[in-house]
Amino acid sequence: MVTSCKKETSDNANTKIVAPHYPTIEFNGSQFLSFPVGSPAYTDAGANGVDDISGAKTPIQPEPGVPVDMSTPGLYTVAFVTRNDDGYISKATRYIAVTDIPEAADLSGVYKRGSAVVNITEVANGLYNVDNVGGNAPAIASGYFVQTGENTIDFPAQPSEVGTLDVLDEGFTVDGGKRTFTWALDNPAFGTQTRFFVQE
Repeated sequence: MVTSCKKETSDNANTKIVAPHYPTIEFNGSQFLSFPVGSPAYTDAGANGVDDISGAKTPIQPEPGVPVDMSTPGLYTVAFVTRNDDGYISKATRYIAVTDIPEAADLSGVYKRGSAVVNITEVANGLYNVDNVGGNAPAIASGYFVQTGENTIDFPAQPSEVGTLDVLDEGFTVDGGKRTFTWALDNPAFGTQTRFFVQE
């Protein structure tokens, strides 16, 4: 007995299967900037999208958003988006602090919320990264704030590892030489209670 095999054909003969791969974004200048209140109008230096396979660079401009107001202390964000030839998208954010805080001021340190460790690190004058914004163990999201006054901070809505992060009632106090930061979070990944972060 003779048998034969039937070769299957497809109308999608030219379809290619591509493993997910993402471009990167390189900022022109620093990702973290700080300016005194009243500085000249801000113009962003732009960025480049970098193809993760070829290494080719493509200039990209900021996405539309809230302009940086050099007359008003606060933290402003500038968003960038790039896409590679296979349609995979990457996003990145530049953070711009507008503040008159002296350069000698520094809120950096190790803080705790219960047993969870939270590191606060200055990345530009008055501008800080919080590596564990929820005070969770383990950490699931980070964020950035700017010190705008002796005991005031601005922790605006911003992108994060768990989606847009809205921070409410942010502030800090100093007692006995130790700082305590407080804020609440409006994001589905977190409860809505006020969180306390005590300096070690």
